[in-house]
Amino acid sequence: MIAFEILGRPIYRYWIFYLITFIVGYAFFSFFPRSWFFTKTKEIRQRFQWLYHVLKDDLDDIFLVIILWVMAGGRLWHVLFYEWHYYSQNLLEIIKINQGWMSFVGWVVGVVLWLLYLRRKHRLTKDEFFLFWDLVLLIVPLWSLLWRIGNGLNQELYGKPLETFALAYPTAAQGIEKLWLVRIYDKIDSIERIDMNTIQSIWEWGILLLLTWALFLIFYRKKPSLRPWIIAWCYLMGYGILRFFFEYWKDLPTYEMYWVLSVSQILSWVLFGGGLLLLLFSSRWQVESLS
Repeated sequence: MIAFEILGRPIYRYWIFYLITFIVGYAFFSFFPRSWFFTKTKEIRQRFQWLYHVLKDDLDDIFLVIILWVMAGGRLWHVLFYEWHYYSQNLLEIIKINQGWMSFVGWVVGVVLWLLYLRRKHRLTKDEFFLFWDLVLLIVPLWSLLWRIGNGLNQELYGKPLETFALAYPTAAQGIEKLWLVRIYDKIDSIERIDMNTIQSIWEWGILLLLTWALFLIFYRKKPSLRPWIIAWCYLMGYGILRFFFEYWKDLPTYEMYWVLSVSQILSWVLFGGGLLLLLFSSRWQVESLS
């Protein structure tokens, strides 16, 4: 949906929220070199020397690359895994990103590939690689909240009709209605549907944001030790579980279904499995002191 126009060019609401997410991310990484983490002791700055100088002196260049990877990963993942039946016949439509439809999972994959590239190119230490990964996940829940607001304004990712949902899950439907998690998506029809944008915002932002920051403060500050991947595997497993079950509440098109599971549910198991593997590997790595 168009928010306003500048010199006759439409400015879409969807991309306003994307811009806000990048501004928030840039502000966070700009502040971090001056935070308690790096100012606590000189040893920490030496241990994470490359990361400290990159965030302090070269953030502009590195953040531009992050944006490109995010955009490419999010768009291509949606094209390939969600609507390839359409885009394979309309290839030029792939580059029309002003229409929205970006995949969050694709964004995550894009960032993972970018981090792996950084580690190989700059020969990052294991500690720097782990820390950078966990820092990114500290602000991902906030980004998710902003993106879901954009989805809501575009009337995307709508839920099942409340009346239909109530036939299968009467208790859950009553709870949803009492909590005002119902919305009419007039771009789709005029019936009451589950407001999945608000529901996903609550768990992707509220629950996972509290989880990631609690882990960071406990294991990086209160107990000065580095726990490899602790935020990463907790986030991936938590997101995978929650996303899998909430997909049952969405009104999905038939082309997103494979037998009884949707594409997103299959990908949720992939994320959960990736988090489980990180947990198994991290249990073998020695915990190193940050003090």
